[in-house]
Amino acid sequence: MTSNYRPFTCYFCNKLIERETERNHVTTCGSVLEPCPNKCGSYIPRNVKVKHMQECVNRSSNTLPRLTKQKRVEQSISPSSPTSSTGSPIYNGIPLPPNLKPYHDNNTSVITNKFLSLEQAFTQLQKTTDTIRNRQEQLQARIIAYDAQKVHNEKLLYQSQVLLEWKKAVDMQLNNLNFESNQNAKIRSENERKWSAIIDDKLNLLQDLTANLNTHKDNFLKEQLYNRETQNELQSEIKKFEKFYKQENAAVCALWNDQGKQIDELKENITSLVSTLEDQRLKQSTVVFDLRAISQVSSENAEKLEIQEKELKELKKGFLQLKVDVEMLEEASNSKEHGVPGHIVWKISDFAMKMETAKSNNFTLKSPIFYSHPYGYKIRLIVYLNGIKKWKGRHLIACLHVLKGEYDLMLTWPCNIEGNVIIRDLQDYASPRNITKFITAKRQHADEDTEEPQESSSNYIFVPHSQLLKSNYVKEDTIFIEIKLNSRKHQEETSL
Repeated sequence: MTSNYRPFTCYFCNKLIERETERNHVTTCGSVLEPCPNKCGSYIPRNVKVKHMQECVNRSSNTLPRLTKQKRVEQSISPSSPTSSTGSPIYNGIPLPPNLKPYHDNNTSVITNKFLSLEQAFTQLQKTTDTIRNRQEQLQARIIAYDAQKVHNEKLLYQSQVLLEWKKAVDMQLNNLNFESNQNAKIRSENERKWSAIIDDKLNLLQDLTANLNTHKDNFLKEQLYNRETQNELQSEIKKFEKFYKQENAAVCALWNDQGKQIDELKENITSLVSTLEDQRLKQSTVVFDLRAISQVSSENAEKLEIQEKELKELKKGFLQLKVDVEMLEEASNSKEHGVPGHIVWKISDFAMKMETAKSNNFTLKSPIFYSHPYGYKIRLIVYLNGIKKWKGRHLIACLHVLKGEYDLMLTWPCNIEGNVIIRDLQDYASPRNITKFITAKRQHADEDTEEPQESSSNYIFVPHSQLLKSNYVKEDTIFIEIKLNSRKHQEETSL
């Protein structure tokens, strides 16, 4: 029988519990936090509760002797207490009215007795409280034992229910077997009756067949006599036919000779037709050869045209890429005076035209070249406006490309460059909603090809077109892309 307990990890003791319910375990777990009974504000584990009660700042103090307390009371109300300037007695620093002085002097012993009785009552109350607390702990232990007994009873109840269900299933199977045996007995008796009826029918049919066989035997003898008579008549007819055949054969031979002459004439005509057809076949083969040569030339020309079209598309693509690179170089030359190492703002103008060109020719945009830090890694950002592979037509994809630089021999390889790519918000300058993407470039050496784009990798950034083409990022057909690199860890490599 499988267990009904589901394993769980206790929140308090951090143990895996397999054979106990979560509710029962919490009532007995020693790591459960409980508030201090003395209300000191602390929450303590259940297994160190006794130790805390001994060290609690709010624990009840019974260390002062009763005589000491009595002496304090007597001193507080004794006649030698200080008086005020008016001659009135002072109790606990407060001057008493003059009319209370006789009461104070006469009833000192009564107050002392009442205070002692109050102290005894307080001690008795504290003992009663301790007794109640012990009873509460015993009651808590009984409750835990009751819960455990309840769980055990639930287990027994579940097992008894399972046994009852199993007994019902067995009784049902026995009833089914009895019913099936009764049905089989009925079917067997019915089959015996059917077979006895079938055997009787077969015996009657055998008798009928025997009678029919005798009848057919008599008919066969009669037919045999009739066939003999018919055979004799047939032989006489055959002799007559032989005579007629000889006469007809002579006539057919004469006709055959005439047909032979006509066949020879047909052979001569067929021979002349065959020679004519052969001449026509030779002419047709030459025509077919010429047609094949023409089709081969046309297919070669078509292949050349396809190659030229591909080359023309590549030239157009290269021309567009060269045109964009020239524009980027002009923008880079204009922005060199504004750029700083590890930080660049890239302006992309004519954005709509470049997006359409990217959709038709799959060209890439390259940012101006900049350095990660003074005398650092030579870097540029490569942007696929229309995306690549499965993201084509849906995302802008960008990655950092580490180029061969003048100071590579002074730098550490492989390199690990980190930074942020920010597409600036051109509408709301007060609280801009820029698109910020974290990007990295891990290279063994410069000009190394990047791996396959993965959305989970930080080597590429992915910006959906639905987000990029909003009006707050494209203004006057222009967008601005800002690249900020974290170059602190590289600055000491080439510091002069």
